[in-house]
Amino acid sequence: MFKKILLVGMYCTCALVATAQVEKGDKVLGANLSITSQTVGDFTFTQAFLVASGEIYVTDNISVGAGPLLFASFSDAADSGGVGLNLLGNYSFLTDAGVVMPYVGAQYTFLSTIDSESDEPPSFGSLGGNVGMKIFLTERTSIDAKLSYTGYIHSSLDEVPDGGNLALNIGFSIIFPN
Repeated sequence: MFKKILLVGMYCTCALVATAQVEKGDKVLGANLSITSQTVGDFTFTQAFLVASGEIYVTDNISVGAGPLLFASFSDAADSGGVGLNLLGNYSFLTDAGVVMPYVGAQYTFLSTIDSESDEPPSFGSLGGNVGMKIFLTERTSIDAKLSYTGYIHSSLDEVPDGGNLALNIGFSIIFPN
């Protein structure tokens, strides 16, 4: 009986999965969330990022985009938050079945902290790469999962923080055809 239920469940899951692809001129609106833990110097803190993005496919495989982000950082020493801008570029690997679409990409992120106790709150810039996959729910909507690594490249502080940030990002996107 269990095998029959499992087979019916697998069939229903496969039947619900949609096929889709992108092409030059398609536009994508999306959002993702990541929660990370990071150590910089003597401080360990947890960060949460909410990132919105808009992309356009300049070829059938290459998309470029940008979007705002909000972040919050929590540690034993202090809590903070801020806003930023994310610039990105992705190369998508189109598949015959169109159920999933793997991609690799690069991103530049500028963060500005909001600190009521400082006249000049610190700001940071980071550069990184990612690898991910869109799993299509319908022809134009997908769940996005990606693993990204970013490292700081500049800071308004006296020195650039060491280390990088490895994050699993989960999101949702909608494709608007050309």
